[in-house]
Amino acid sequence: MRIEDSQILKARLLDRATEPATIPSTGIETASGSDRVQLSLLSQTLADGSERSGRLAQVHAEVQSGNYRVDPEVVSRDIVSYYFG
Repeated sequence: MRIEDSQILKARLLDRATEPATIPSTGIETASGSDRVQLSLLSQTLADGSERSGRLAQVHAEVQSGNYRVDPEVVSRDIVSYYFG
């Protein structure tokens, strides 16, 4: 299975989607009054890129050298934890 960068970003955003985000009032009223914008969440996720790019380079080197190993027990535990809490 190949995991694309966009899938990782989407998973991180969905994982944090329950965190409320607030923005300053613009004076524009909406019909329901419950619209929200999560720009700060996206910008925070994108700001973590330098740390992530370092890890990505390390994993890439391990894959290229044939030394990358995945612990199936850890992967399965994380999948179950992600979906079932």
